[in-house]
Amino acid sequence: MVKKLLFSEFNQRIKFGDVKYVRNPNTGDNDEEFVPDFEMWCKPQKRTANQSYSIYGTDLEGTIVVVIRHDDRVSTKLKAKYKGQTYDIVVNNPDETGDYMAYDYLTLRQVKKVG
Repeated sequence: MVKKLLFSEFNQRIKFGDVKYVRNPNTGDNDEEFVPDFEMWCKPQKRTANQSYSIYGTDLEGTIVVVIRHDDRVSTKLKAKYKGQTYDIVVNNPDETGDYMAYDYLTLRQVKKVG
């Protein structure tokens, strides 16, 4: 039996958008900044111990998983801002069943700035 997700568990905000160059009014320079297109409620998803061990040493090590209501606008081309940090969407597991209560599981990796 599939575990039901409660609305009360979706208590975090996540923003989706892209990193763009924005003019800094103080210096006149162009700085990279996250520019959100839309935001949603999300639920952090914990991994089981077995899941954590199975991704150890793979490309998914150091990633987090969040759950959102299904939305066709979300893709791996977007960036996500969650808890003040910018993330790449590594894996998007959308629920395309057409059910009323469909959820997408997003695997996120924190963006590391160079320099």
